[in-house]
Amino acid sequence: MADRREVINCFKSLLRTARTVFHQDATAQEKARQQIRMEFLKHRGLTDPAEIAKLVKLGDDVKLELQTSVARVEFNPKTGNYTLQLEERHLSDNAVWPPPPPKSRSRNSTEPLPSQGCCGDDGGTRS
Repeated sequence: MADRREVINCFKSLLRTARTVFHQDATAQEKARQQIRMEFLKHRGLTDPAEIAKLVKLGDDVKLELQTSVARVEFNPKTGNYTLQLEERHLSDNAVWPPPPPKSRSRNSTEPLPSQGCCGDDGGTRS
């Protein structure tokens, strides 16, 4: 059951998220603020705790969607191309990234190289 505090926290959290996501676009920031305020005012008289909880969950989902799906794109008039500006918040848990390059051994290192044969073979020792 959602209480008054949860609703206010959801409202403030959505406003903070909109401010963060649209930090370089004052027009989009203002439109998002107005839309959030309008949606909360539209449901102001709601008294059913289950409906309120459902709307708070929707607000949390919208916040997550804004954080992960909205990215800034800038047009470069010199080249005629657009530049996508991704941030850390756009990375998701299921993103596939290439593995880091293997560590190379310096010339002066006394550390032995791992003995590894062709194609991941362990050098001929089989169990």
